[in-house]
Amino acid sequence: RCMSRGPWEEEKKVVTTHELGFEGEDWDYVLERRRTEVKDVLAVETARALGLGREDVLEVEVDAVPRGLIAFVTVRHPSLLSDRQVEETLARCEYKNLWALYETRPLESSVLMRRFEGDDWDLVVDNNRKKLEDAFSRETAAALGVSPSQVVLLDCRVGSLLMVFKVLGCAMSDAEITERTEAHPYDEVHALYRPRIRSFEGVDAAAPRGFRADADEVWTRSRVEFEGEDWDYVLAMREADLLRAFSNATAEAFGVDEDHVRDVSARYVAGNLHFDFELRRPAALTKADVNARLKECAYAAVWALYEPRPLEEEKKVVTTHELGFEGEDWDYVLERRRTEVKDVLAVETARALGLGREDVLEVEVDAVPRGLIAFVTVRHPSLLSDRQVEETLARCEYKNLWALYETRPLESSVLMRRFEGDDWDLVVDNNRRKLEDAFSRETAAALGVSPSQVVLLDCKVGSLLMVFKVLGCAMSDAEITERTEAHPYDEVHALYRPRIRSFEGVDAAAPRGFRADADEVWTRSRVEFEGEDWDYVLAMREADLLRAFSNATAEAFGVDEDHVRDVSARYVAGNLHFDFELRRPAALTKADVNARLKECAYAAVWALYEPRPWRRKRRLLRRTSLALRARTGTTCWSGGARR
Repeated sequence: RCMSRGPWEEEKKVVTTHELGFEGEDWDYVLERRRTEVKDVLAVETARALGLGREDVLEVEVDAVPRGLIAFVTVRHPSLLSDRQVEETLARCEYKNLWALYETRPLESSVLMRRFEGDDWDLVVDNNRKKLEDAFSRETAAALGVSPSQVVLLDCRVGSLLMVFKVLGCAMSDAEITERTEAHPYDEVHALYRPRIRSFEGVDAAAPRGFRADADEVWTRSRVEFEGEDWDYVLAMREADLLRAFSNATAEAFGVDEDHVRDVSARYVAGNLHFDFELRRPAALTKADVNARLKECAYAAVWALYEPRPLEEEKKVVTTHELGFEGEDWDYVLERRRTEVKDVLAVETARALGLGREDVLEVEVDAVPRGLIAFVTVRHPSLLSDRQVEETLARCEYKNLWALYETRPLESSVLMRRFEGDDWDLVVDNNRRKLEDAFSRETAAALGVSPSQVVLLDCKVGSLLMVFKVLGCAMSDAEITERTEAHPYDEVHALYRPRIRSFEGVDAAAPRGFRADADEVWTRSRVEFEGEDWDYVLAMREADLLRAFSNATAEAFGVDEDHVRDVSARYVAGNLHFDFELRRPAALTKADVNARLKECAYAAVWALYEPRPWRRKRRLLRRTSLALRARTGTTCWSGGARR
C-alpha cells in the first residue's frame, strides 16, 4: 500500500479564540493603570508560545473578575495545529512578562478627616483650592513620613475647614494617623487663611471709622497682586470685566462709592496679575492702614472671573533618543524575537515617560558587538526637555525587555550521519517530512536531548547523508558523532524502499519467470495513495491519472501496457484507490505481486498531485477553556465562570 502525503503549496490557516485565566486579587487595580500594556504583553507572549508572529494575534480582550483576570485571545494559526494543541501550549506558557505587570493594591487607610477652625475658609477653597490641597498633602505626608502622592484628598468642606482624605501604602493604623495629623501644626495651610474684611463696627462692607465724605481726603496710589499662571489669558479675554470687578470690590471693601477708585489698570507680570489704581482716602487713614485693608479683601468677584486657559492641543514635539543594552547575544535574540523586542521597548518607553503607546512613533533596533542599540522616536509635550526625557529613560529598568533576553544555546559544529542505500531519493522526494521527523527523534534519543534541539540543515542523496547540528548539548562533536554512528535508526530505515529491478539486475526488465510464452493468469489488485486533495485531482485529471498509473505499473513489472487492464480510480475517505487487473505468470504469487506494488515509487502519479486551489473559508471562531497555572495556583474556567 502506498501511503504518502503530497506537497503543500500554501498552508491552511484558521482563526480561533481561547480563554485564559490568571488568579490574583488585584487585577482590577492593574487594569485601571495598565490595561493597554496588559493587552500588548498578552499578545506578544501568546504569539511567542505558539510560534506565530505578533500580527497573528488578531484581538485580545481582558476583564477583571472576582479574584482573577480573564482574557480572550483570537489567533490565526495553521489548521494542522489543533485546538487541543493550542490549549496545551498556552497552558504551559508561564506568561512571565504579564506577571511582571502585576502589582498588589497599595495599603489603604479608612476615610479620615482633619478640621481647621475659621469661618472664612470658603474664600480659600473658592479662590486658592489647588494651593490648599497641595499644602495639606505635603504637610500630612511630613507628619506621617510618607510621600505626598500617598495622601489622597477626597473632599474639602467648609464652615470651619474639614479636609477629608485617606492614605495609601502606610502601615499605620487609622488611630495613629489621626493622632499624628492632629498634633501637626499645618503652618502652610494656616498661612493661606485670610478672614473677610469687616467694618470697624463689626458689620460687613460698612464704611471704616473716620472715613466720612466730609473728612479731609487724599488720593493714594496702590497696587494689588493676584497669583495665577493663566491671568494673562483671562486679561486678554475679559479685561473690562476684571477692571469693573476690581473697582467695585475695592470700593465695597472700604465702604465708599466707586468714584473713590480711579485710574485702574491691569497687567500680567511673571505669573501675577497686577492692578494699579488710586484710592481717595481720609488723610487720617495711613498708607499702611490702606495696605492692610487691601490685603484682607477677598476680591471674590475678581477670582470668579479666573479660569485656566482652554486645554488646547498641548504643544508637542517629536524627538529621537538612543538607548543601549549590554549583552553578547542580542543578535541571537533579534533573530528570533525582533518584533517582540520592538513592541516591548515601545510599551516600556511610553510607560516611563507617562505617554500613551501611540506616542512612541517608531522603534529601530540593531545588534552591535556586545550589545543592543535602539532608537526610539517619541511625541511628547514640549515642556519635557530632551534632557528630562534622557534622564527618565536612563532610570527605566526595562524589565520586560530583559525578560526577552536569552543567551545563545550551546551549538555543535555541522555534523553528518550517512545511511547506505541507492534509492533514498525516493524517500526524500515522496516522504521527506517523515524522514526528517524520524531522524530528529532518533538523534535526540541517541543524545538524550529534545528533538527540537536537533537542527536539520540538509538531506543529500546517493546514499543518504543527513547534515545537522545540535543545540544546547554539552557533548563534544566527537562524542555526538560516536553516539549517532552507534544508534540503529530503526525509524529511518523503516522508511527506505528500494526501486523494483529485474531479476537479472537491470531496471525495468521483465522479472525472472515472467515471459510472454509462460502460463499466465490475470490477478485483480488495488493500490492506495494517501492525500486529502486526491478528489480534486481526480475530478480535474482522471485520464492522466489512469494513464500514469498503468504506465508505472507496467514499467515496474517490465511488461507492456496491455498486461495492465480495467484500471479504475476512486476517492475513498482521504485516499485514492486504483483497482486494476495484472497479467502475471502463474508461478508469481499474489503475495509477490503485492510486495512489488508496495515497493513501486509511482513518481508519475505523485507528479500529478496538487492541493485544491486556496480559497478563503469562513473564519472559524471557537471559544475554548484553558487551565493556566498562575503564580499562586491553577484555575479551570469554562465560559468565563470558575469551576
